[in-house]
Amino acid sequence: MITAASDAFDSAYFTVVIVVTAVMAAGAVVTGLLLRHHGPGSALSAPTHH
Repeated sequence: MITAASDAFDSAYFTVVIVVTAVMAAGAVVTGLLLRHHGPGSALSAPTHH
């Protein structure tokens, strides 16, 4: 019983690690695409004057 529970925990943990890694990678790609035009020196990166 303990072996089965341990195996189930290991399998679930591995699945969660894979899903989190995929979500983080997708977020990094989306962030890179969205911020591509807002890099250093762009008009939107300049400080605002109030």
